[in-house]
Amino acid sequence: MTAEPENQKTGAAPPAAPRRAVPEPPPSRAERRRGLFAVAPADEDGAGHSVVGFEPPVLGSLALIFGVAGLVQQPLVFAPLALIFAAAALIRGQRRLAAIGGVSALAALAGSYAFWTLIGLGWLWARMF
Repeated sequence: MTAEPENQKTGAAPPAAPRRAVPEPPPSRAERRRGLFAVAPADEDGAGHSVVGFEPPVLGSLALIFGVAGLVQQPLVFAPLALIFAAAALIRGQRRLAAIGGVSALAALAGSYAFWTLIGLGWLWARMF
């Protein structure tokens, strides 16, 4: 008697050969570009998620920078700029930076001899004419 394989007796398909590992596709342009930078490109974060909705707080940062610069030097130049950017930052919803920039600008104006001299000269001008 001849020995027939078990699968021919039952009519089942022969066992499949073990699958070989399929090589991975080459990396995409974004993946290759990500490897060139220490920080992820602007269109993706480190995990590959899109960060399209992020807006840096530019107006609040400018209010803060000009407010601190007004505290250090030239308060008649930097403090009004800080107040303008603080008002714009409030409109854009950047409350914390706007508050810090606005308060530092007011402090710069309050400690400025030139500011109070201009206020006094304006008062004298109004009283004389």
